[in-house]
Amino acid sequence: MRVVYCMVFAFTLVLGAAPTFGAEKPETSHLAFVTEYVRELAAIENIRASAEQELKQGTKDEVFSVAVHSSTLFQLELRSQIRMLRGMHLKAPFDQLIPNLTGFYQQKNRIASKNDRCR
Repeated sequence: MRVVYCMVFAFTLVLGAAPTFGAEKPETSHLAFVTEYVRELAAIENIRASAEQELKQGTKDEVFSVAVHSSTLFQLELRSQIRMLRGMHLKAPFDQLIPNLTGFYQQKNRIASKNDRCR
């Protein structure tokens, strides 16, 4: 009898989940996307500006540590941006914008990590 109940339960789960399986994500509002993109641009600029300020105020001995610190912040921010954008979805004609941006960010992150290995 338990086997029958388990099979009924399993079929209920499968049949109940079918309408949502493979469902397309709802479109992210364009305002939310643009707001996030501008936030991302500002975050990268803040990292760059803070690194520049630290280099001006620091000594020659601190240049390497400032470079490593800012590079790490840059890579972490790029990873965060990729995760945020992957949760968004735009419909045509903008449907390729988010995949293109995340691909570009992944390339930037690969380059930054290669530069870290060269030091």
